[in-house]
Amino acid sequence: ELPNAEEILLPKICPSCHGELVKDGVQVFCVSSVCTEKNISRLVYFASKKCMNIEGLSEKIIGLLYETNKVRHFSDFYKLKKEDFLGLEGFQDKKINNVLTSIKKSKDTTLSNFINGLSIEGVGEKTSKDIVKRFKSLDKVMVATYDELVQIRDIGEVTAKNIVNYFSNEENKLEITSLLNLGVKIQEVEEKDLDTNNFFYNKKFVLTGTLNDYTREEASKLIEERGGVTSNSVSKKTDYVLFGSDAGSKLDKARELNVKTIDEEEFKKHLSEN
Repeated sequence: ELPNAEEILLPKICPSCHGELVKDGVQVFCVSSVCTEKNISRLVYFASKKCMNIEGLSEKIIGLLYETNKVRHFSDFYKLKKEDFLGLEGFQDKKINNVLTSIKKSKDTTLSNFINGLSIEGVGEKTSKDIVKRFKSLDKVMVATYDELVQIRDIGEVTAKNIVNYFSNEENKLEITSLLNLGVKIQEVEEKDLDTNNFFYNKKFVLTGTLNDYTREEASKLIEERGGVTSNSVSKKTDYVLFGSDAGSKLDKARELNVKTIDEEEFKKHLSEN
């Protein structure tokens, strides 16, 4: 122990709603369904760029809409009218029209962004993409079984149960129906015939360092298009670490665990072959 170190006691009461806090792994969660801060955060995430991408709605504005009972559920965003913004600080006709236009535009979305926006516990941006890659349509996702979900790489037992429980909940199913009835349109996922013998198929990659000819996002997309998956952390389950210049601890961890590594030239070679 470090000298003068003091034990940090985890809080047991939510500072927002004074409800119970529950520890799950290294994180602490408020379990109250009426927690204002938690519910606003879910709405903010739903509207964020990586989900429904509703431009012009800051956390402050969403907080005001929540406190005035204009937006309490995801579907409420698509019921907003001009008069709902009148009187809110900084909102004049032009800004109101811009936000309403952005809300309308956001109705056209991808399945992975839609699932990500639902805030299912344990399901973020990457897991949403993995689910879509396996099931292709919202209807199939909503009836996916626990056994089917745990077969997806990187989806564990807890997350699989969370997904099944979420889509089994009648209130959640009604909310999804409301979103679709209000005009949310999910782009069809293209069915691609993948060569299951290609280098990338069903392989788990971790990217580290700087590549010369690709951004991290571009390289990840190329891997995923060929049936591979990407992860942020190196483990024994990692198949390859793709490294560029200034690669750091992830490359060291790969060598420590005897995980195979490839550089950008090898990556390009495999791309051209597959």
